[in-house]
Amino acid sequence: MRVRLAQARALSKNAPFFYAVHSCNALFLSYAYLDVAPFWLTAGPLAVLLLAFTLRSGRHLQLARRETRPATANRQIIKVNLLTGLLVLATCAWSFSLAPYGTPELRMLGLFYDAFTIILCAVSLMHVRSAGFTALSGLVPVSIASMAIGSDTMQAAAVTFLVSGVAVLYLILLYSKSFHRLVGQHGELKRVSAEARNLARLDLLTSLPNRRSFFADLEAIVASAAPDAEIHLAVIDIDGFKTVNEMYGHAVGDEILREAALRLVGICGAPHTLGRLGGDEFGLIFGLGLSGDEAFARCTEIEEELRAPFLLPDRIVRIGVSIGLASAQVASSDAAHLHEQVHYALREAKLDPRASCQRFTREQEERMSRANRVAAALRNADFRRELSLVFQPVIDAERDGIIAFEALARWTSPEIGAISPVEFVTAAEKTSLIGLMTDVLLTKALEAAATWPPTVHLYFNLSARDITMPDFAVRVADIVRASGVTPGRIAFEVTETAIIGDFAAAKQTLDALKELGVSIALDDFGTGFSSLSYVHRLPIDKLKIDRSFTSEILTNRTCRDIVRSVIGLCQQLGIDCVAEGVETHTQMMLLGRLGCRSMQGFYFAKPMPAEEAACLARTPRAPGSGVRTEVIPAA
Repeated sequence: MRVRLAQARALSKNAPFFYAVHSCNALFLSYAYLDVAPFWLTAGPLAVLLLAFTLRSGRHLQLARRETRPATANRQIIKVNLLTGLLVLATCAWSFSLAPYGTPELRMLGLFYDAFTIILCAVSLMHVRSAGFTALSGLVPVSIASMAIGSDTMQAAAVTFLVSGVAVLYLILLYSKSFHRLVGQHGELKRVSAEARNLARLDLLTSLPNRRSFFADLEAIVASAAPDAEIHLAVIDIDGFKTVNEMYGHAVGDEILREAALRLVGICGAPHTLGRLGGDEFGLIFGLGLSGDEAFARCTEIEEELRAPFLLPDRIVRIGVSIGLASAQVASSDAAHLHEQVHYALREAKLDPRASCQRFTREQEERMSRANRVAAALRNADFRRELSLVFQPVIDAERDGIIAFEALARWTSPEIGAISPVEFVTAAEKTSLIGLMTDVLLTKALEAAATWPPTVHLYFNLSARDITMPDFAVRVADIVRASGVTPGRIAFEVTETAIIGDFAAAKQTLDALKELGVSIALDDFGTGFSSLSYVHRLPIDKLKIDRSFTSEILTNRTCRDIVRSVIGLCQQLGIDCVAEGVETHTQMMLLGRLGCRSMQGFYFAKPMPAEEAACLARTPRAPGSGVRTEVIPAA
């Protein structure tokens, strides 16, 4: 059938040219006999042929502009076989009818007209082998008629006609084979191309639409929906999927993704649109007509379904899920903005363990707008002029002396005003400006540290993006050397959250920094899930107890036990322990009884400008000394 369709398409393209050439030949023959044969015999058949050629050409031009169907192709091939025979018969009959009225030269012209008409038909119909054979069969009577004339010239012409016919017959056989082969190859190429296009739209693991296809569908839905229609987009993220891969292997992780996709399809079939956006993230476009509450209820169902145990052949695995949902009227939003909103809601869901399914709200819109303003201001900021540092002392409580200052970044934007470190550091990480920001802040921190006594150290915070940059350790080494500050006086603080994103890259960076001679401190210790494993696997020199434990050490026995355990761990490992968030003398005294010497908090001093820190660094006693307070709980 594929061959028939190709033959029909080729016929529709070639036919108008074929009929135009035959029309010219018929005109020349009619003109040659115009003065010697009856007018009705010269003009009548010519008019019939020209009318037929014109009608057939118009029909083929119409067919060439349409998609050819199998039934239409079959009818065309049958019709062309019949019409070819009629054309050969009609042209031969016409030239033979004119022959008695002409001279030998005119009779020879008529025979040549017949022969060329037949050969031209056969060549034009080479892709339709049966029609070509039908046309060539007309050479037999033409050759016989040429021999009947009796002259040597006409007998030679008859032989030429037959030889030409055999040659054309051979060419038709060769071309027909090649045509069939090319059609087959073209069909296979189309099949492969269709499969490639299909694969380009599908995720191979889950057979769901991939990220590119999903967002193309989203844009198409937004573009085609009525302006007052409400569209709902959800993004579903599997929490802790990296841990699943590390614990059980990627084969188990892949199986969970496939099973998760099947569960999602079971809950959200048509008219909803599902897709795998990459990694452990799925996208869902709800069918138009659903309300926001109905979409949220469906998200809750999805959360419950995915939290159900995954029963694998040799184990049972449970996963966590975070879902972000955004809704908007088509007239007031577009696909890109909706995608930005849903990912903001997803981030909020990940940060709030009590509400792992979150809808994008007006409050979130305001926070996102603020974050976008901060990011825009950050791109235009003069870091050297606008960024500054304040310093909070770290105290040795036993000798009442300053052992270090922690450098804390501050930014005052000319456009927005003072911006919190959480805001601008987050924005800097998203806009890839964090590297430049860190370089400027570290340079300023080292400039301040150079004015302190040699015994006072510098604590400097690194972001998650800092410790995963391949060239970060090299840049730090250059900045430290240029400052003249001894590397041993510098401690870089990292959080467990920063490490967990890409542990291998983080470890490589921290090892390189350690070789430089600096210290590494694990900040906010105890708030993560795997802190002990990081202490064991990383070049950690200091642990900083998170302020959430210090603040409740007097009233919460569990917090007190955790602090005691961390201090004991540090003593066993031979590393320093620093308690953050110390705000009262009582807290300080209890931490001292538990064995912690290094402390930091508002009780000793609030963060201060560099000049004040330099002055304080040379003071023999720490601020807050001599302050008394009431009863200290038993350790």
